[in-house]
Amino acid sequence: SLTLAKGTVLYKQFLNKKLNLLSEDDLLIQFNRTIDELTAHGFIQYEISNYAKDGFMSRHNCSYWEGIRYLGIGPSAHSYNKVSRQWNISSTGKYCNNINQRKPFSEIEYLTEIDKFNEYLITGLRTSKGISKNFIIENFGKKFYNYFIDKVDNLFNDKLFFINEDRISLTRNGIFISDYILEQFFYS
Repeated sequence: SLTLAKGTVLYKQFLNKKLNLLSEDDLLIQFNRTIDELTAHGFIQYEISNYAKDGFMSRHNCSYWEGIRYLGIGPSAHSYNKVSRQWNISSTGKYCNNINQRKPFSEIEYLTEIDKFNEYLITGLRTSKGISKNFIIENFGKKFYNYFIDKVDNLFNDKLFFINEDRISLTRNGIFISDYILEQFFYS
């Protein structure tokens, strides 16, 4: 559903009563109808806001959700190597000038273990694959695993989560309130 960001034209229109938002009940009706219609026509909801027919899921988007390395080339491009995230200058002129003058043309952010854990949870729970408990233990250790399981236990409701031996994913009801759920899992 639409999220209004402060400072945008839509946000100003909303404040000035020139834009009406749907009620939560109407949003839920549209959300369920979208899933039902697309499913009836052979589409799979493989991420909160992405649907595709089997075999046609976006490899580009899936690589972000699965934490696969990627290299961005050119102005505004982003890169990720599992250790850091990098983004290039957005101005084409400045980007080219910096390269020609052998000056830095990007910024870099080094990821902490907490950053990596939070990203895994937030991106994983957005997908139909969900989160692997074994992956958490193997890659982040017992401390993060216990934190995750504690959060699941506190929020557990079979209307919000599918849980099998290794994987935990959101149900349709969980997806509808995913922003709230993801916020609860955020480790700080």
